[in-house]
Amino acid sequence: MGICVREEEMIVAMSEEKARSDAQALALALGITFYVVKSDDGDFSVVQLPPAESEIIATIEPPAEQRSLDGERGFDEASSRD
Repeated sequence: MGICVREEEMIVAMSEEKARSDAQALALALGITFYVVKSDDGDFSVVQLPPAESEIIATIEPPAEQRSLDGERGFDEASSRD
């Protein structure tokens, strides 16, 4: 397994199967979306923000009941300032 560093972000290269498995585990544990990307070199990685030069192979979202987006929890910024 190789490690590539791009734009101050560490990307760990792995097999597509391992990347999908890791993305599913992370999405479930953290409640946020992860992407499996393939670099120009053919390496697979799991990222939160896909680099422009990478091909998105899969988008792995957490189950709806675990999503941690403020909008889905009914957060209203205007009312929180009152």
